[in-house]
Parts: sequence; structure tokens; C-alpha cells
Amino acid sequence: MNELEAYATKLFSLLDEEKFFEKAGLFMDRDIMKKFLMETLEDNFEKTGSFELHQDQLSDVIDRTNSYIIEETFCDLIKTGDIRPVGLDENGDFLYESVVKQKK
Repeated sequence: MNELEAYATKLFSLLDEEKFFEKAGLFMDRDIMKKFLMETLEDNFEKTGSFELHQDQLSDVIDRTNSYIIEETFCDLIKTGDIRPVGLDENGDFLYESVVKQKK
């Protein structure tokens, strides 16, 4: 799987040249994205014998990374009590509110 690592390293070098991670913001993490990218490349290799990305797969990896980080952030905020669910909207999605904590 040295070719797989080399392909991923080259892709990340290109992203670094474009300052992708600097521009991507709070909901992007290099290590999490690499994990999802490697899963995609391995899946491609198993299905086609080539791990090269297909059209839209990089966008899918980026979206998957964003979604994962946002979900983890919400879970952390709920666990710490910084937000709480207060209802559902018309689409069945939870609505949240910020919890103001009193200083002791």
C-alpha cells in the first residue's frame, strides 16, 4: 500500500499548496480528512483495482469530514451542557438553545 500513501501524500501536498486547511475553517481537520480519504481510496482499489479518486469523491470526503466534525462538536456541547435541544422544526430537525451557566 505504499502507492496508496504516496497518492494521499501528493493530494495533501496539493491541498497545502492551495492553503486549503488554512482556508477551510473550524470544521476541517487534516487527520480526520486523511482517515476518510484513505477509506475512499481503499474502497476504490477494491472495486476497480485503482485508488485514484473519481469525480466528486474529493468533495464527498470534504463534506464527510465537515459533517463528522460538526456532529462531534454538537455532541460535545450537549455533553458539557452548553446547548440543549428545545424542540423540532417542521423538517423534524432538532432545535437547540444556548445555556447560560451561572458562575459560582
